[in-house]
Amino acid sequence: MCPTINGGCVVLIGSTSRASDFIGRRQELAVLSAALEDALSGRGQMVMLTGDPGIGKTRLVQELASNAQSFGAQVLWGWCYEHAGAPPYWPYVQPIRNHIETVDARRLTSQLASGGAAIAEIVPELREKLPELGPLSAAEPEQARFRLFDSVATFFKNVSQEQALLFVIDDLHWADDSSLLLLEFLAREITASPVMIVGTYRDVEVTGDHLLNRILGNLARENHFQRMQLGGLSQQETGELVEAGSGVTVTEDAVSTLYRRTEGNPLFVGEVVAAVGLQVITRDSNWTASIPTAIREATVRRLSQLSEPCKRLLRTASVVGRDFNIQLLRDLNTDIPEDEFLEGLDEALGIGVVESFPARPGRYQFCHALIEQAVYEEISPIGKARAHAAVGEALERLHHDNLDERAGELAYHFAEAVAVSGTEKTVRYSLIAGEKALDSFAYDQALIHFGRVLEAKEGQADDAESADALFGLGRAQSATLPRHEMKEAQVNLNRAFDYYASMGDTVRIVAIAEFPFPVWSQHQVQGARLLRRALDLVPDDSLEAGRLHSYLGNIQGMVDGDYPSARESFDSALAIARREGDSALEMRTLNFAAQVELWHHQIEESLKSSLLAVDLAVAASDPRGEVSGRYWANLTSRALGHSQEFQRQASAILKPAERLGDRHWLATAHHTVAWTFVLRGEWNEAREANQRSVELEPLDPRVLMQRVILESQCGNRSEAEVYLERLESVVLGYEAGPTTANSCLAFTSPLARTILGSVRRPEVGEAAIAGVLSSPAATPFFSTWARIGASLLAVLNDDTESAGELYTALKPLAGIAAVNFNLDRALGLLAGCLGDLDSAVGHFKNADGFYRRAGFRPELAWTCLDHSAALTRRDAPGDRDTAVTILDEARSIATELGMTPLVDKAAELQERSVSKPATGPAYPSGLTQREVEVLSLIAHGKTNREIAIELVLSERTVQRHISNIYSKIQVRNRAEATTFALRHLTS
Repeated sequence: MCPTINGGCVVLIGSTSRASDFIGRRQELAVLSAALEDALSGRGQMVMLTGDPGIGKTRLVQELASNAQSFGAQVLWGWCYEHAGAPPYWPYVQPIRNHIETVDARRLTSQLASGGAAIAEIVPELREKLPELGPLSAAEPEQARFRLFDSVATFFKNVSQEQALLFVIDDLHWADDSSLLLLEFLAREITASPVMIVGTYRDVEVTGDHLLNRILGNLARENHFQRMQLGGLSQQETGELVEAGSGVTVTEDAVSTLYRRTEGNPLFVGEVVAAVGLQVITRDSNWTASIPTAIREATVRRLSQLSEPCKRLLRTASVVGRDFNIQLLRDLNTDIPEDEFLEGLDEALGIGVVESFPARPGRYQFCHALIEQAVYEEISPIGKARAHAAVGEALERLHHDNLDERAGELAYHFAEAVAVSGTEKTVRYSLIAGEKALDSFAYDQALIHFGRVLEAKEGQADDAESADALFGLGRAQSATLPRHEMKEAQVNLNRAFDYYASMGDTVRIVAIAEFPFPVWSQHQVQGARLLRRALDLVPDDSLEAGRLHSYLGNIQGMVDGDYPSARESFDSALAIARREGDSALEMRTLNFAAQVELWHHQIEESLKSSLLAVDLAVAASDPRGEVSGRYWANLTSRALGHSQEFQRQASAILKPAERLGDRHWLATAHHTVAWTFVLRGEWNEAREANQRSVELEPLDPRVLMQRVILESQCGNRSEAEVYLERLESVVLGYEAGPTTANSCLAFTSPLARTILGSVRRPEVGEAAIAGVLSSPAATPFFSTWARIGASLLAVLNDDTESAGELYTALKPLAGIAAVNFNLDRALGLLAGCLGDLDSAVGHFKNADGFYRRAGFRPELAWTCLDHSAALTRRDAPGDRDTAVTILDEARSIATELGMTPLVDKAAELQERSVSKPATGPAYPSGLTQREVEVLSLIAHGKTNREIAIELVLSERTVQRHISNIYSKIQVRNRAEATTFALRHLTS
């Protein structure tokens, strides 16, 4: 039953939850909210939520109800009673009764219309409120039920005309047939009313000929009906639920165990938290080894009535696991006669403790993991160890021809049997299982297997087995750890390398040295050290040397910024690969080369290399090689404005990334897809794709940069600032220099400032620019990002000296794009700042053509705005008319795409062009407009800091303006500058 407080429903999860807690279910809530929005618009909706007991159906509806109330809707909540004795139509009696207590008689009479007498038959209190209701006329049973149904439906619709209505019925699996038939009637009657009906039920209890089954089948054909199946919470959400309920942070291991044992069922999670207690939770994670007393005792009572053979079978099955094979179970219970064995299994099936798999003959499973655990905990510790050893040995007998395929299962059982069988088989099978997990991209499983080996080897000197485990663990960690924790993986690989080097195992040395860490990892310098050590240990022209040269070339080009040396290493690797016919080495070298070529502005070459790599990867069914190649091909085609290739690679990158299962590359794939939407101005789709990247790699600077740009374009200042501050925090956690993080911020902060007018910490972005451009190891790729950011600042600050230097540096790159910014647009802005309006107009024309060919509409709109401004300033014959046409296009695109900052800037430009002459005012002594603004504030007694705040500049920029002013007007201090201002400035 759902308790009510002030008309709302509050569901407690265990004794530790709070009514305000809402964990997970964001996607499901979004679906419900969309249906609610339709209902509020007068298009009635019905949604049925189903799932296991305690899965969170009621809690989800409670959140929906809260949202509905915030939109002004009324919420009526009914529930069905589990036991016999409830009156007919009980789910409707309660909410109607509650409603009539809150309205006056006149309003209630209007809502009931002519159906008051019929409804009073099931809600007698109605006659007390409205004594004038006459008796109900006699009718045939079917007619009477229809009259009641129609009266209730009319009542709900009338109520909704005054105030939109959300009607919830909980636990429909317990509903009487009449209530279910009324629900079906209501569902068909609300289609044109602002009513939403939400029902919840347990699908495990709605089977066979249950009436709700038939009704759901009938309603499935209705357009306004949908059914939603709720599963368990994710592991992360399980941890959040524990923390919300307990108020403490629980270890990741504890959450992982809790999740496996409860399958994310919020009820079971809540029971665990309630039963264990806060002190135990905060002390260690051992508490997760036992299930709550209440659940265990209920299960044990249920099992106590079973026959002894059935109990024995269940105990054996609980050791095998939740899912078990009848052949294995028989092999482990040969002392039980065949008849008793089959009868015991039927007995367990009959009471619903286990269930069969219809599509998998001979396989069974416990109906819930907690049932299996309750049985398992009845076995003594030494009994468990012996049972696991017996299971392991039985598996070896049954699968002696393919033990590698069962390695994971065998490793688990022998690990649990260490007390009676030692560690030898645990180590052997765990190493096999770990390698198989890596081969199938099951990195989380690989962590478990290799970790088990190291645990078994703890306290012993490193040997071949521990080195193999360290190598495997490092590889798995590189795919699962966040980048800022990657050092742990590097330490494990170094330790394995040292052992293999001491043993002269060149095969393993090369394998570790060439292992690819995620691109842009800050640990590649350590990789270079291993590569050079390994090259000293292998023949110069060997295949091993080719593999090492391949990876070394990547580091030379990316970390050292040495393109000639990188090119030489790649050429050596490709020559060896092609001579030996090693397509895998050729593919990997081409991918490395594509990245380095792009980073050194060899863009056409990069595109060729990446496309060749993709072809080789697809032919070899290599998801890592494919996703990498498609990423570089996407980046290079974006830089060149090749729209079709850009779109083609983005549309194909997700599938191999999902197969690969590498968190970094999966985030990269979603990030790549998001760019296709960003560059078309499809903001909602872009935000959805970017959010997937954020969830996978919350500190990836590329992903954060993309989100800042996206939100800035839409004018969502608060959201843009959130992600910009997160990017700034990432940068502050890195060393200064030409890192990915610094380069992303060097570009993004000035761009956000240009779009939005200001950012909170401009000095952090300026420091990032300086850090990139001052490094001799900076690649041209990242230097260009920083120079674009510096160009935007120079234009904002009227810094002609910097503008001239940047124009010279960027002009050779005219025609390409960096991130989303065509270099011709940057050159046009710089030329305008320098007063060279003819060059500015020419560059804007080129940028305009690039964006039109590429289909990058938001950037086309910004270029149109800049182009119009330059034409207006130049004011040559015909410029004014062309400027108006181009500005209209900018406003049209911006309005269509919801780019409010651009819309506002276009309106400002139009206002200035109408109210002011095209040529700017002639300020004394060659002062620029910005310098006049600074000088005026000096004359008003403002400090440098106050001027910076008022003009949204950094203090360093203000000081530079002041130095330029003093030089131009030939003064030495603020007093003399003030005197000049009073004489020569009119306002």
